[in-house]
Amino acid sequence: MKILFRVDCNNKVGSGHLSRCYTLYKALKSKGHKIYFLTNNFNKNFFNKKIGNLINYNSVSFSQNKDKNNTLKIIKNKKIDTLILDHYFINKNWCYFVKKNVKNFVIIDDDFKYFFNSDLYINFTTTKKYKSFPNKLIGLKYSIINPDYINKKSKNIKYDLFINFGTGRYSEYLKIVLYLLKDLRIIKNVLLVGNYKNILKDNIEKLNFKVNLISKFEKLDNYIKKSKICIGAGGMNLLERISLGKINLVFSCANHQVALCKYLNNKNYINYFGKIESLRKKRIKEYLKKKIILGLENSKNDKKLIDGRGVNRIVEKIENLNLKK
Repeated sequence: MKILFRVDCNNKVGSGHLSRCYTLYKALKSKGHKIYFLTNNFNKNFFNKKIGNLINYNSVSFSQNKDKNNTLKIIKNKKIDTLILDHYFINKNWCYFVKKNVKNFVIIDDDFKYFFNSDLYINFTTTKKYKSFPNKLIGLKYSIINPDYINKKSKNIKYDLFINFGTGRYSEYLKIVLYLLKDLRIIKNVLLVGNYKNILKDNIEKLNFKVNLISKFEKLDNYIKKSKICIGAGGMNLLERISLGKINLVFSCANHQVALCKYLNNKNYINYFGKIESLRKKRIKEYLKKKIILGLENSKNDKKLIDGRGVNRIVEKIENLNLKK
């Protein structure tokens, strides 16, 4: 098969979509398929892994029509038979025209495109009661998780906290968390993911603990393994943190994260504090501080949520698409 991933990684959409597509890409590539990536305004600072056959175009503003034409051009030039779309902003009209030009159209989604016409629909983050059909892969059993994140624990715990709010601009909320932590003498070593050099430069002398800054958002498994508990957003990295058996104190940083966070909280897999904006509230600050202390005293989460075979299930379904046509 000749496969094209249409996915972005930039200041607007972050790295989560490309991260899960990259995991699927490696599994498909190992099967001998020829694979291309098409991106818009790709930001290598968010994802610096080497991706073969990456085609990028830069555009000041996103246009459905321009994006559709760019995609169709690559489909024609590279003789693509299978398109995998993982993109929030692509609309139904784009999908309609592009689908007519490929043999197989696959959508990876987070509750935006369930009713779009596709040959295979994948949504492992939803908690809605969607009907599951042979061409609709719904639920956590189809989680696209890098094998390095599946139940591989480290005895070498080096950090008290791992903090990752994702690629959004959360400087205000990070300052609140750091302010809370400086009063907790139990904390000695913190790992912080993101571009926060300026914040640390202005506040480092006020902190009573060491801060280790990680500027890259991909391949975080070794850092998470060596941390006692995690504070972060409710996106892809949350499922990775859960898979590594960590206690998670979570804020949703996008609307589509809310339902999954509530579901995981009700199942006692995470401690959910609401949307990131709630960090301004005094009661949330006090609750977070309390949970941090409890988490450090009991830094184990033995509940198993993801079996690690989601990627294999998806690859099998994608390869079966050709057999049915």
